[in-house]
Amino acid sequence: MADLQRLTAQVKHNCNISDATYWGYYSICGLLMRMRELYRNEHRMMPWERIEQAKITPWIQEREALWQSLEGGELEKICINSSEIDPFDTASVQEEVAKENLVYGAGYSFFGKPTFFLAEAERVEKLSGFSVFYTSRELCRDLSTHPAMLLKDTIYIRREPLLTRLWTKFLELRGRRFGGALKEAFSHYGINRESPIDVVKERLIKISKDVTEILLYHEIAEARESFELNTWLDMISRCRDLKVEFYLRTLKDILSDTSEHGPLKKIIDDRNEGLLNFFIILSERVHRTAAPEIITAYQEFKTHGDWKRIDDIRYTVYQRVSGHYKSIITVWKDAESPDEVKRIVDDLSKKHGVQS
Repeated sequence: MADLQRLTAQVKHNCNISDATYWGYYSICGLLMRMRELYRNEHRMMPWERIEQAKITPWIQEREALWQSLEGGELEKICINSSEIDPFDTASVQEEVAKENLVYGAGYSFFGKPTFFLAEAERVEKLSGFSVFYTSRELCRDLSTHPAMLLKDTIYIRREPLLTRLWTKFLELRGRRFGGALKEAFSHYGINRESPIDVVKERLIKISKDVTEILLYHEIAEARESFELNTWLDMISRCRDLKVEFYLRTLKDILSDTSEHGPLKKIIDDRNEGLLNFFIILSERVHRTAAPEIITAYQEFKTHGDWKRIDDIRYTVYQRVSGHYKSIITVWKDAESPDEVKRIVDDLSKKHGVQS
């Protein structure tokens, strides 16, 4: 490739265009958290490195000014070796960047936000009909920080966002008097609240490699659990309600996690208690609220070690969520009414105590 710096700048420009259009969809706390991680990425900082307030404050001001200047801008094609490629034509871009041992990813996040990244490739493998790209250092990205992404038959496992998430979980452990599942998860790798930071940093690398199995099987199940997928995506895009989208995506995540193809089933089949701990602590709070039986089964397992009980609960949750999923699809196909979908989502949210 003639000019890696030029390519990175092109991808970053589209990242900035996306951020300029969609930054207002995040909560204030969510935006500030994402901006701090974006700052780390652009300044090649590890998650545990301290950000100086005197440096990040002017950076935030400059970034907000940049977004203001780019607001309403169009995403641009990627120019590589005299070819102009659509930024969402990941296969064509990947064919070119693979020559430099790089990985290019593009897709859509929450709110329909375009998301892009360019990263160094760690390795590529074939698994169950999928091409799986494992990335290391990310040369550029947008505000979105998904440790794993699925695009048709391609799965991206992004080490950098995953390592950040694990470090955040360790900080939660340090800040708690009683560790619970957090304590169980980290103690399995010889980490406790008082562990020296150098030890933690070294072992987090090991954890991140093990935990990718959870991410990988979630994405595989996401692809396998594709009943009326086009209808589902059409419904999400046309409902145009952030709370509705948040709940619907939560439903789909739980469906994937509890599927026969998903990470929880794989953990149970392998009797992998270490990954079970991390499956619990890495699940979002809204997932635990919408499927509290799994947390109860996990707590019982810690007393009785009954894998069958966890598998039974997994199947029960899968059946229930699958029923909700199919019912909502049926309602949408019959009426294509965003108001009716919102009514169903509101009822389910109240029933499960989900604050969407």
